[in-house]
Amino acid sequence: MRTVARASGTLALAIALAVVGWIAPSPSPFSPGPAQAAGCKSGGHSITLDRGGASPASGTTATTFRFSVRYRDSGGCSANAVSVTIPGVGTFPLAGGGTSWTSGVTFSRTTKLPVGSWSYYFTATSGSGGGTRFGALGSVVPTRVVVTAPKPTP
Repeated sequence: MRTVARASGTLALAIALAVVGWIAPSPSPFSPGPAQAAGCKSGGHSITLDRGGASPASGTTATTFRFSVRYRDSGGCSANAVSVTIPGVGTFPLAGGGTSWTSGVTFSRTTKLPVGSWSYYFTATSGSGGGTRFGALGSVVPTRVVVTAPKPTP
């Protein structure tokens, strides 16, 4: 009878360890970790966009313009999307380089523009569910990008 009790206790311990291992995070580097911090699914974070701008400030339709902005999230949440909107031209997704979400990641895009004087602004989203956050930046330098037609060649 003692053997049955010991076997039952060992089985119960094995089951308990399996359940704890299934619920608790594994220290194994091969197990998947959480995709986002807990605050990204709740209201515990906010987005900041700064250092928004375009370079160069003017050019021709042959000029490639670079639009960039720095994205930061107080909870360390990655950006779902960061884009630049140029009213009258369109909204374009930006690509980021890095994963330092709290200290900041710069997102950018290069594009050519049609003739005109173009204002622009940046937007970003992060989080999910009740933790979805939206940020916008309209205070940019320069405030407008001026594009002219190239001079004709003689």
